[in-house]
Amino acid sequence: MARYIFTIMVATAAFIAILGFCIGCFILYQWKQYQYRRAQH
Repeated sequence: MARYIFTIMVATAAFIAILGFCIGCFILYQWKQYQYRRAQH
């Protein structure tokens, strides 16, 4: 039982880390695009 809970905790932590990384990359990409467009005008 304890091993099962531990596995779920690790999987959840990994999922949140991946999700956070993806969101961070998306925001960074949008910011770069904004800066590039602003520099063009």
